[in-house]
Amino acid sequence: MDRTINYQITEEADGLRIEQFLRHQGYSYQNITQLKKMPESILRNGVWEYMRSPLATGDLLTVYIQENESSPNIPPVELPLSIIYEDEDILVVNKPAGMPIHPSLNNYENSLANGLMWYYTQQGKPFIFRCTNRLDRDTSGLTVIAKHLISSSILSSMGARHEIKREYLAIVRGSVTPPSGTIDAPLARTGSSMIERNEAPSWVRPGCRACGPCRASKARTRA
Repeated sequence: MDRTINYQITEEADGLRIEQFLRHQGYSYQNITQLKKMPESILRNGVWEYMRSPLATGDLLTVYIQENESSPNIPPVELPLSIIYEDEDILVVNKPAGMPIHPSLNNYENSLANGLMWYYTQQGKPFIFRCTNRLDRDTSGLTVIAKHLISSSILSSMGARHEIKREYLAIVRGSVTPPSGTIDAPLARTGSSMIERNEAPSWVRPGCRACGPCRASKARTRA
């Protein structure tokens, strides 16, 4: 999928090499390498430039992202999609329960990736599936899809820095007392399950080899 991004160079970036400036904008080293392989992907004031070229105050730096191929092994399938938001960089979809994120052995044509491949195929656009926050098949909720390699890198870095927050709503069974509040307790795996979690025993310490790293979980309960 093509994307053109323009940057007006200010005094703070005066003298920086193009690759240095892009790194400050959140581009990864891999992104920069990929851009180097794309024809005329970097323009300074409308003229193609090397990544090592210096910038000056007032310059217009244009990054032209060109992705002409789609993800392999994701057949386009017409599926209902609840698109909450879309711009040139990201797509936010409200994934229903029961829909896997990507194709698998027993779910090859009923995943979110299949539906999005159909969505962009109908627009005549190549599409590489880059899901920022994966949800389990039976979990419903908002899923953020990066539409090109730069937004994918920036969102991935934000996730690593814990700048993307997630909130979950859960259905509880029985009577919860008090009706609202905060649960702040370490989590550990439940038995041999890779997915289920339970409150860790009091003797568990963060980084425990037996249960793996523990995290504090803060969740609101509703009755």
